[in-house]
Amino acid sequence: MKSRTGRGSRGQGARRRIPLRKRLLVRLLSVSALIAVCSVAATAWLAVTTTTSALKEEQGQDLAADNSILAQLSGYAATHSDWSGVQRSVRDLAERTGRRIALTTPDRALVADSAPRGTPLPPRPAASVDPLRTDTYSETGAQLSGIDPRAVGPYKLPAKESAALESLATRDRQCYARYGLRTTVRRTPSGRPVLTGSDGSDPSRYGVAACGTDGLDAPTPTETRALDTLSGLARPCLRQAGLDVGGGPLFLAFDPEAEDHFGGGPLLAKVAGKDREATVRTAQSCVLSARRAQLEPYVAPAADLFLGIGDQNPSRFDMSPANKSKVVSAAGLVLAVTVAVTAAVAIRLVRPLRALTEAAQAPPERYVRVPVTTRDETGILAEAFNELTERRERLEAQRKAMVSDIAHELRSPLTNIRGWLEVMRDGVVDPDPGLLDSLHEEALVLQRIIDDLQDLAAADAGTLRLH
Repeated sequence: MKSRTGRGSRGQGARRRIPLRKRLLVRLLSVSALIAVCSVAATAWLAVTTTTSALKEEQGQDLAADNSILAQLSGYAATHSDWSGVQRSVRDLAERTGRRIALTTPDRALVADSAPRGTPLPPRPAASVDPLRTDTYSETGAQLSGIDPRAVGPYKLPAKESAALESLATRDRQCYARYGLRTTVRRTPSGRPVLTGSDGSDPSRYGVAACGTDGLDAPTPTETRALDTLSGLARPCLRQAGLDVGGGPLFLAFDPEAEDHFGGGPLLAKVAGKDREATVRTAQSCVLSARRAQLEPYVAPAADLFLGIGDQNPSRFDMSPANKSKVVSAAGLVLAVTVAVTAAVAIRLVRPLRALTEAAQAPPERYVRVPVTTRDETGILAEAFNELTERRERLEAQRKAMVSDIAHELRSPLTNIRGWLEVMRDGVVDPDPGLLDSLHEEALVLQRIIDDLQDLAAADAGTLRLH
């Protein structure tokens, strides 16, 4: 009992000595938490990246579609004096883009709508369609002046003047070709041909003096009349700004970087030889205001543009093949990490258990012990197995010693009884009372030994009663 109590105390002490971080339950919970955290992190990362990418792609598509709608409606307004025929264009744009398109006046009077009559408008307009104050993000030619380059008004060239300029452009192109310069002819919205080099620059910059001297850049009579009108409209603003223009003509020079030299685009001004920066900015502002006033009768009035989802329901957030492959790759990576971590932990946990199994299956006479490498529950099990093996070995030694002692105790009386019986059988000794008493005592010794063995067996079986 003392020995058993001591071993029990040692086992309880070993259980109490296990650090919390080394307990099997804590390790299993840690692995599960790690796998869960990795899965949640991977899922969150995939959700964020794919959703962000889809949103950006969707926003880009919507912005491109909105800009295309605004650019086309601005082009219609720049080439028409009113909105009377815009309904067909609105309907075609709505069918092509899948958006609901509506145009209203600034006081919300409906001009055109792709939706059925009575459909409420969106809460706020998406943009304002005004070719004289164009959204600078929808038309590259209006980046500086804010005037749609398609609004040419009185600068529109008649067929005769356009044909004459076309002839001059063809002649200049052939001239540049003789010097090895490749040029192209591009028509502006006003009908004026413009000669450009292969890199889009002005070919006159190459220094070929023999070409480009026949007045292709000179204003035609139509453009001259329009420029004179523009000068008259700009003169009051210049005077009010304190710029003395005198009674002579107002010389206007076009910005060479503009898309349209004469039919539209920003204008720079030189007034009475003054070229200071502040003076140029003031003159440019006056000329721009005069140009808007000059073009106003030729363009449609400003209108508010409303955009909605429309009748079509295009698929939203459709992941591209790249996003799908990203999802599959991330899922595979998470799966590989999970399998690797689980395999590592499982091998670490199974190795001592496998050693215990091999030791338990070994022949019983070898009394195999297992090494204790951890201080967790598996280590305690290994210590208990080693203690059990040691106790079994000790009991086996005690059993062998007891069997040897019992054999020795039984051998002596049996030898005496056998010897005297053989002597009496042979007639060497007569069976006198003293000899029989001696044999009786030897039999009693055997009886006591057998009784002791029966008591031990009953004690082991738990059936021995003590009085």
